[in-house]
Amino acid sequence: MSRPAGLRAQITKFFLASVGLASLLALLVLYAGGRAVMEAWVIRSNRYLARAVSRHLDHALTRGVDAAQSLARKLEASRGDEARQAQLLEAFLDFGEFFSNAFVFDAGAKLRLLRYAPGIRSGHARVGESYKSYTGPFVAVADRVMATGTPEFTPIFFTPSDRAQLVYVVALRGKGGKPEGLLSLALFAATEQVNVWIDGLAPGRQGYIAVLDDRGRMVALTGNPPPRLLRARKEQPFVLPADGLERISNVDFDGREHLLIEEPSRTRAHWVVVGLPKDVALAPLASLRLPAAFAMGAALLLGLTAAWMLGRRILGPVHELVAGIRKVGDGAVSHRIPERGSDELGEAARAFNGMAERLQRDQLIEDVWRDAAPPPEG
Repeated sequence: MSRPAGLRAQITKFFLASVGLASLLALLVLYAGGRAVMEAWVIRSNRYLARAVSRHLDHALTRGVDAAQSLARKLEASRGDEARQAQLLEAFLDFGEFFSNAFVFDAGAKLRLLRYAPGIRSGHARVGESYKSYTGPFVAVADRVMATGTPEFTPIFFTPSDRAQLVYVVALRGKGGKPEGLLSLALFAATEQVNVWIDGLAPGRQGYIAVLDDRGRMVALTGNPPPRLLRARKEQPFVLPADGLERISNVDFDGREHLLIEEPSRTRAHWVVVGLPKDVALAPLASLRLPAAFAMGAALLLGLTAAWMLGRRILGPVHELVAGIRKVGDGAVSHRIPERGSDELGEAARAFNGMAERLQRDQLIEDVWRDAAPPPEG
């Protein structure tokens, strides 16, 4: 009786091992596939978000340029009427959501008029001062525009009052068409302005959006950024792609891996960075660990039940065959075992019964011959 029990244990172990391995492989494939799908979805959605913010800023710049050109023509038409020009600046800033201040300089580089948009605090500029006393890239850009008459954007720079500023400089032409003054309009002068725009496109819990200038310095930020991005304000600029193309990467920030999308603007004047900690992006997969463990346990339990039923199906006929062999070996050649099915076990039962029948026939013949034989002479 020990052989069937041993065989049953072997069948059970083999079946459980097979079911367990198949379940584990299925879970690994599902997890790896789910991880890839989840990461691809996060990349796709954050990429769309980065492009939407970049297009929004590009559109704002385009509208700002068109509005600035229109204002410059109106100022040229009202040359000599300073009160009218002041009214134009005030009306322009009241209406134009993209600008925070407007300065008008004369041909000698002196500030003649200045106005700030409602809600924007006044800076350090004063009427009568020369723009040549300013720090940053504005001076070089203003000199070029005055010399060539071609409008130009300054790079993003930080003012003495720590405002991130991008300035559009337009020449004001005289009657002969020669530049006789400058109009400078500051876009995004306060970081809060850009934050208002990108806040409406919140990247989700623990995600963040940053706007950087072309040198990797942070201009605006919303969400929950890592400290590394916060340090990109001035002292440690963010390293942007050298080829100026979009980059999708996994970056380690202070020991935590982040999935980053870095999207350039059309003019490369600014970059939009959309990021999300990778563990947050893949959190839905982590929540599946307990259900996966239950599923694997259920699979093993099902495998154990199936192994028991399979063992019973196989070992029942085997046990009958072993018992029949023992009985025939003990002389009970008339013993037969049930013949079930047409599989190998059924074939074995038929072969055993055939063997037992032949043994019974041979024994019968032997008995007949023995009875018919004359008794030995005494």
